[in-house]
Amino acid sequence: FLPAQSSEASVFLLDMGGLADGAACHYEKQGSKDKALIYANKSCDYWQKSIDDYSDKDAHCRLGRWYLRKWPLFDVKVVEGLKHIEAAAKLSQGDALFYLGQVHDSGTYPGKQKMPSEAVKCWKAAMEAGHVGAIYHLARLHESGYEDVIESNPNAAFDLLTNAANKGHPKAAFSLWVIYSQGANAATLTVAQ
Repeated sequence: FLPAQSSEASVFLLDMGGLADGAACHYEKQGSKDKALIYANKSCDYWQKSIDDYSDKDAHCRLGRWYLRKWPLFDVKVVEGLKHIEAAAKLSQGDALFYLGQVHDSGTYPGKQKMPSEAVKCWKAAMEAGHVGAIYHLARLHESGYEDVIESNPNAAFDLLTNAANKGHPKAAFSLWVIYSQGANAATLTVAQ
C-alpha cells in the first residue's frame, strides 16, 4: 500500500525506512544479528525506493548517513554513502550539506582530502537551507577562527549564536544564558561545547 500523492508516498517510504532501521538497531542490541540484518536491508530498500521513484533528497541523506555510520552488519559502504550525501547536498538538503562539510573537514574518507574552504561553503549552505546545527557550528568557528578560512570574530559568533538560539538550538541558548548571566558580551564570547 502506498498513498496516492507522490509526496505522501515518499514520506511513507522515509518513515517505513526509519521504523525498519529502529527494529534493526533493537535486534542488534539484543544479539540477534540475523533479524537485525533483515530489518537493516528493509530500511535501505525503503529509502532506495524513495530515491528511485521520487528522487527524494531526504532519502538520499538518510541512506548516505546510514552507510557512512559504518554499521557493523554490513561491509563498509563509504563510497556509496558519500554518493548519496553528495546527491542530497546538490538538492540543498540541510543535513546532507552539514554532513558533507564534516566530510571535507575531516579528510578521512576515501578520495576526500581535508578542504577547510569547501567545509565552510557546505556549512554556510546548510545554514541557508535552515540547518540550525550549522548556524551553531559556524558560531563556534567564528569564536576562535577556523584554519585560514574564518578569522576569529566574536561579534559574528554572537550574532550566529543568537540566531541559533532563536531557532531553538539548546547549546546556543545555554551559551547565551552563560554570556548574559556573567554580564559578558560578544567581545568576551565563549561558546558552550
